Amino acid sequence: MVTTLSKTQRNGLLFAFLGVLAFSLSLPFTKLALKSFDPLFTAFARPIIASVLAIPLMLLFKVPALPRHLWRPMSFTAMGAVFGWPILIALALHRTTSAHVSVIAAVMPLVTAILAVIKNKRHPGSSFWIASSLGTALLVFFSLSRGGTSSADLLTDLIIIGAVIASS
Repeated sequence: MVTTLSKTQRNGLLFAFLGVLAFSLSLPFTKLALKSFDPLFTAFARPIIASVLAIPLMLLFKVPALPRHLWRPMSFTAMGAVFGWPILIALALHRTTSAHVSVIAAVMPLVTAILAVIKNKRHPGSSFWIASSLGTALLVFFSLSRGGTSSADLLTDLIIIGAVIASS
């Protein structure tokens, strides 16, 4: 049976693909930026650049303000995704390769799912957990096969784990 997607669904898939593509480039580009900039400068420049781009677009498209009841959860999200992840990842990438970081960061989707289950007290079916675990295992295998363990040290690994938790 062939399902035809609506224009909204096709656009959603396109934007999801572009988001995943952009995120997949964040580790190598951060590593590249660290050749010229301090890790903290690199981390703090990201949200500033994003804000400079996003605010005019939000004004142009008249995006409504965030409702007050969402300010608290949004602040937690911002602390982890805007500050925690970039700062910790920049510090880790300053100490090791992007391949090594990707091995540990590959567990991020699974960690996010686990934290969502804990927070929301909803339990997805076994097929979700099987698919999530298999996907994570494949990502780790791929990263390991590309030399992702070539420069391991415990402190760096803990920094990466902190980044994963912060962004989840």
